[in-house]
Amino acid sequence: MRHLFTPRPQVALLAACSAIIGIAVPARSVTFQPPGDLAPDETEGAASRESQQCASQGDRALTLIVPDSNNGYTVQARPTFLAYVPPTAANGAFFSIQDESGNQLYETVVSLPEEPGITAIRLPDRAPALEPGRTYRWFVVPLCAPLDPSAPTAGASVRRLPYRGQLPDAREPLTLEEIERLAASGLWYDAAFALSELARSRPNDPQMQAEWEEMLNSAGLEDIIRGRAASSPDRQQVSQ
Repeated sequence: MRHLFTPRPQVALLAACSAIIGIAVPARSVTFQPPGDLAPDETEGAASRESQQCASQGDRALTLIVPDSNNGYTVQARPTFLAYVPPTAANGAFFSIQDESGNQLYETVVSLPEEPGITAIRLPDRAPALEPGRTYRWFVVPLCAPLDPSAPTAGASVRRLPYRGQLPDAREPLTLEEIERLAASGLWYDAAFALSELARSRPNDPQMQAEWEEMLNSAGLEDIIRGRAASSPDRQQVSQ
């Protein structure tokens, strides 16, 4: 398990991250069904799910594990976010989440895996809970010097849905059938994390790897599968 490192990057790097993001400084396939009322973000200059920040020319981009609409649902107050991290010169990444008005709710610096692959960033208990019925934006900016302000920022939307009944415990593994129901309901963030955890707990099960790859494929993330980067993720606890 990977853990958060707590370096103190140069103030200029964090200020540059803020400027780039545009914030004020402070046996059945699991197939995702996209939600119908979260349209792709067509705002001019909007963040992409990919970013070449800190990447060498020709290298794969850092890619947020989200549908190609850049949007997704959750029922969790503090969901877990996944991202593919390519070979990179970055020694960490700036993670932040904003509300609909662009107000910064939470930010921290997270470690990156030593090897290319998918990493998980989980909001800690100290982070503000996402409110039902509201949409948020989250961003990941690799940290290296110098930062390229022209490089697209990796960012995506998450909307928390009201949920009647008992919420699934994010700390407990779900069955494949339960994950299928989450995916069929359009709950991308919950289904993706739950399936990645199930695959991680069964590393020698080819069915789990196939299910994970099928879910990535259903969200338009074929490049990650072709790049053999679809292995279940390291898990990080965001704690700053």
